[in-house]
Amino acid sequence: MPAEWISLPVFKQEDLLESCMEDMDLVKDIVKTVLDDVPKNFNLLDTALAAGDLETARRAAHSIKSVARQLGGVRLAAIMLEQEMSLKDGLPPSAPAATAAKPAWDEFRAALIGISGITE
Repeated sequence: MPAEWISLPVFKQEDLLESCMEDMDLVKDIVKTVLDDVPKNFNLLDTALAAGDLETARRAAHSIKSVARQLGGVRLAAIMLEQEMSLKDGLPPSAPAATAAKPAWDEFRAALIGISGITE
């Protein structure tokens, strides 16, 4: 993983709490939705890339990036921004961005589960 991503925090709790107005019930509801939606978007991204559908892949990367950015997933948002920009330029994601995305999601996912107190 490139150094610029490693230096970014996985999760900024204050961003999530601010987005949810510090309402922990809302945090739980949002985290449940995110835990369901983001894997679907990763599947869509993978499928679209395999089919050469860069626009659908770009939209999936954008969706993941936006959720991560809004909810404090700083590292994942940065990685997905790089993927989105490559796809917007008509290029597949770089190998580092492609391989770093799912581990960054796993770390962010664990942080979301931890703060929300939900169990899967």
